[in-house]
Amino acid sequence: MLSSEEQALLRLEIFADLELFIASRGGFASRDELTTFTLRSGMRMPVIDRNKGIRNPAEFDATLSIVSASDKGRYNVYDDAIDRERGLLFYSWAQGPLHAGDNRKLNLAFEQQAPIILFEKPLANVYVPGIGVLAP
Repeated sequence: MLSSEEQALLRLEIFADLELFIASRGGFASRDELTTFTLRSGMRMPVIDRNKGIRNPAEFDATLSIVSASDKGRYNVYDDAIDRERGLLFYSWAQGPLHAGDNRKLNLAFEQQAPIILFEKPLANVYVPGIGVLAP
């Protein structure tokens, strides 16, 4: 496991490299591009999970990214919502206790106010990132 300082530096490197990549793509990326994301240093660091809406890499104590999709239906059972007037995302916890599974690292991101990447998915296979912290 990386130290707290190493985690913070790696997060900043990911954010900077992702910003450059997204700008070169016109503001968005596909799931394949994000699940195979590689930093300019050559380190492979997927920034979204292939099958889930939350990315909790082993290198980090806290969540790296979440995906909020507007496509409700059989593949999206969560009640996420974005309030654009107030700049807030309402993100659903995974079923189960807050201190277990994927919720554990998400809860830690909230407690530590660690910045995370929010990927909005306005259309199928279109992901638009933003960076922020979780608020109560």
